[in-house]
Amino acid sequence: MRAPVGYPNVRRTDNQGRELRTVEVDPERASLIRWAFETYAQGETSIATLLRDVTARGLTTVPSPKRRSKPLGKATFYSLLTNPYYAGVSRYKGALHPGAHEPLIEPALFDHVQSLLTPGAPTATRASSPC
Repeated sequence: MRAPVGYPNVRRTDNQGRELRTVEVDPERASLIRWAFETYAQGETSIATLLRDVTARGLTTVPSPKRRSKPLGKATFYSLLTNPYYAGVSRYKGALHPGAHEPLIEPALFDHVQSLLTPGAPTATRASSPC
């Protein structure tokens, strides 16, 4: 399984020569992801504006040997904001379980962002709106 943005997959060998696969926090991307959740939680910005701002701050996909790093798309960014993995929860076969990884945000912050993303929740207005 490929870890979400902010958590690179890591392979290590233990002292008995066994390969261990885990994830670690990517400090650079993690701080940008935290900032995105905290900013959206204030309820004063749209997803499109937040994506533009976090891209300007440097949030990109993880490069691989076959692909260059690139800015996140809107659908990928929305998936990031709705992924409970960032709050320390893993999804397995549709059920949520406590994760063994380090969370990037507090569960309360994740829950608040989800409440803002829920259809019918108050949303930020556009600054350039003529209304």
